[in-house]
Amino acid sequence: MTTFDGLFCVLLAATLGSVPKYLQDKPSELYVRDGDKLVKAPQEDVVVARAYSEFSDKGEIHDGQRITIMTARTQYRIGEEIRVIHVLEAPVAGHKIYVMGPKMIQEEYVDGQLASAPSSGFYSYDGLVIDSPGVDFNYEISIYKFTKPGTHLIQWKGGGHPIQGNLDLTSNVLHIDVKN
Repeated sequence: MTTFDGLFCVLLAATLGSVPKYLQDKPSELYVRDGDKLVKAPQEDVVVARAYSEFSDKGEIHDGQRITIMTARTQYRIGEEIRVIHVLEAPVAGHKIYVMGPKMIQEEYVDGQLASAPSSGFYSYDGLVIDSPGVDFNYEISIYKFTKPGTHLIQWKGGGHPIQGNLDLTSNVLHIDVKN
């Protein structure tokens, strides 16, 4: 083994060791709604979600939790489908994570305008709840198509299951560049 190979192995081990166990190999699958049925999301969405552990533009941690949104890329053509993946991460102990889903997205903004349902109403929950540290990828995938070129901004606020109320979380901002 050369010095370079040995250094590469050390760096690879350090990188793999830096990914928390609760993020390793996550998610294995995603689901979307097709009418009244839950079906597996396209593999392309799973690939985007699986990049989360190494994604550098995550939302800020607030009270031990954060929300993040991701897309396959940041440049699209007019009319092209843009699929937004949503993630809630609680990297510290002491939080409950309501992982059953996919949960409806509320308080998502496009170019500063509310583009999803607002947070409101009474909600019940009869599903798996896990303790943090952990991660939840079980959210609806938002789909947008832009008809005008330029830079469009997408941001998600609140996060978590609606039964938890407003977690006062704010995601990263996606800057989507749309061209003719």
